[in-house]
Parts: sequence; C-alpha cells; structure tokens
Amino acid sequence: MLLDRVSNQLSASLRSRPLLSAVGHLLAYTVVSVCFYLLVLTLITYFLAFSRSRFQDITDVFGANALPLVSLGSVLFLVLLRALNPITATTTDEIFTLFRLRKRFLPGFGIGAALGLGIVAAVLVSGSYRYLGVLVQMDEALLSMTSIGFRVLTLVVLVYCEEFIFRYKVLNGLRAVMSDPMAVVLSTLAFCWVKSLQFDLGIAQLATLFLIGIAVSVRTITEADFSKGAGYWAGILVILHPVFSLPILGNDYQGIFLIRYQNPELTTASTSQLSRFLTGGAGGPLSSIAIQLVLVVDILQGILKNKKTLLTNRNRGIK
Repeated sequence: MLLDRVSNQLSASLRSRPLLSAVGHLLAYTVVSVCFYLLVLTLITYFLAFSRSRFQDITDVFGANALPLVSLGSVLFLVLLRALNPITATTTDEIFTLFRLRKRFLPGFGIGAALGLGIVAAVLVSGSYRYLGVLVQMDEALLSMTSIGFRVLTLVVLVYCEEFIFRYKVLNGLRAVMSDPMAVVLSTLAFCWVKSLQFDLGIAQLATLFLIGIAVSVRTITEADFSKGAGYWAGILVILHPVFSLPILGNDYQGIFLIRYQNPELTTASTSQLSRFLTGGAGGPLSSIAIQLVLVVDILQGILKNKKTLLTNRNRGIK
C-alpha cells in the first residue's frame, strides 16, 4: 500500500512537471547508456587480458560491437521504464503496437530507404566511392545473411528505442513548457550530445545528426506520432550500412554489397577534393555536406507542406 501510494505520487509529480520529466528521462538514459557501455568494456578488457591480448585487439573487439551494445543499452532502458510504471508513466502500448508498426513505421522506413538509395547513387556517381561487388557467397549465404539480419535488427531497434526516448518522452515534455521550434532544437541538441558520448563522431557527422533530428521532429509533430520518423531514420541507416557497407557513426561493416571510398592516391584527376567534401570522403555519407543540404530541403519542405498541421498540432501531444 505504501509503495503504491509513493509510486502514484511520483507519477503525478512527473506528469505535472513535464520539463522535469523530459530532463529526467534524458539524464536517466544517458547514465544507463554510458554505465552499460563502461560495464561491457570492463568485462571485455577483463576476459581478454587473460589471453594476453594487446590493447589494440581489445579496442577492435569493442569497436566492432559498438552498435549492438548501444542498441542493447537502449532496450534495457525501455525495459526499466516499463518495469517502473506507474512511476515513469510508460505503458507497453505507448512503446509499441502492431498498428503503429504497419501504418507509421513501415511507410516511414520506405521513405528513408528511398533516400538512402539516392545517397548511394550520388556517392557512386561522384567517383569518390567504388562498387566492389557482392559479398554474400553461396557457400556462406546462411551465416552471412544471419549476420546482416542481426545488424539490420540492431539498427532498427536502436533507432526505434531512441526515437521513443527523444521524440516522445523528451520532445513531448519540452513542448508542454515552450514553443515547438525551441523544443525541437533542444531535444535535437540533446540527441546529438548523447550520440557524441556513444560514438566517436566528428563535427560534420554531428551536423548531419542535428539535421536528421530536426527532420524527424517535424515528421513526429506532423503525425503526432514518433514511429514514422523512426522508420525514416532507420530506413536511411539500413540502406547505407548493412546493405551497401558504408560507414556510419564511426562503425564499419561489410554488408550485402561492398562500396568503398577510394584511396586519394589511386583516384583519377576528376575525383577532386570538392567531390570528396561533398560525399563525406572516408568518414562516410553522414559526413557529406551534400546530404546535409538534402536534409535542409527536406526540413523546409516538411514545414511548408504541413504548415497548417504543425500549427493545429501545437497543443496536441505526441502519441
């Protein structure tokens, strides 16, 4: 009885203080993510130390599994949120429903995948990247496709969980106490800050993530649902990384098709420094200024196309 009473009081307190709720979810996710990351790093170092592995070997093992670890950390945080209901006011239906998957996430995924294919075509036409063939061999098809499927699942789960955190919990809380533009910018800056803690990112990649956050937030407010924006972002990442083997978020992986950045010493004269700058060079498409310009156009188009909807949804919460 006493525990239930305390839980209800804490839940009511968070609901009556949306800003506190938004900041609390942000800080809690940051702490859980970083602590889980450090715990796994400690365990990896501990076990590999007995085999007299070099520090570089430990770094390589940890770096190769960075995305799955971050994804698992995000799932762990959502499990904690659900387990602490009603204190966190988080139900299973808020996180996931089949209707949301079919009607919102999958259409958004299709749009993102189409943009991802456009990005791949652009980097190939530029000459900075080269198509090297199909990596999946018939004698290893089952093992390769299992690995690729796991990578796809990792990205989809990571994006979905983080969009729930940043575009549902954080953005919703901020919108309750400030204007939509300010809430979008602050929640996106928080998203970039957490990404910088999770991965080794440069300024160009953080700029792209900021624009992605704005584009997804516009979709989220327009639809009054976070899952379509989650599908959009997941579609881009899946096409770039597991399908075409392009580096993302400081992670390299060999997917179905192999596309690689050409060594500057081996490129032709037509592959200029400007071309590498536009396509992101060795840092991958997320470092590309051309992609950033596409995202700016996407943001402006989304705002102008849905201006009335955005104004109508000003006081409408995100589902």
